[in-house]
Amino acid sequence: MKNIQEIWRKTRQAILPFRVDQQYAAYKKYGYYQSMRKGNNGLRSFSPFDEKKCIFVHIPKNGGMSVAKGIFGDQLLGGHYCAEFFKIVYKDSFDSYFKFAVARNPWDRLVSAYEFLKSGGMFEGDRRWAEKHLSGCSSFHDFVVHWVTPRNIYKGLHFIPQHEFVCSKRGKLLIDYVGKLEQVNET
Repeated sequence: MKNIQEIWRKTRQAILPFRVDQQYAAYKKYGYYQSMRKGNNGLRSFSPFDEKKCIFVHIPKNGGMSVAKGIFGDQLLGGHYCAEFFKIVYKDSFDSYFKFAVARNPWDRLVSAYEFLKSGGMFEGDRRWAEKHLSGCSSFHDFVVHWVTPRNIYKGLHFIPQHEFVCSKRGKLLIDYVGKLEQVNET
């Protein structure tokens, strides 16, 4: 049975679009994510979102750790989830909470993600992912020329286009505010 579950997990990630996969996870583990809202799930928590009545959609490699720390303190928030995921988990308060994200120049984000993963990332999963997908790239130029394709960018969370985190599948913006990383120091 465990083998079948592992096969489904890998197949699901390969065949389901990013947002649909996150929606599936939100429904499948709804109780787990509700416990994250209460802050009694262990390591990660969504409870700061309820305390401040806002939801931060953390797009990878956009300065999100600094933004989250500045607004929510040292609590480790839930991770990189799209707005559609939060719409399910926060079904009772999504519309009334202020929802925001930070966007970044796509080229700068691509460079940052590549360097982050090539240097081992933050977690063991990042390192394993980079070994599997980036070990054949001898340089950033090689990476751009041979690896960056519309299909490949969806293989790694850090490369998924930013709009996937904040828009519906029809392209409607689901959050209230998108800040620009390049302007964070200006405010």
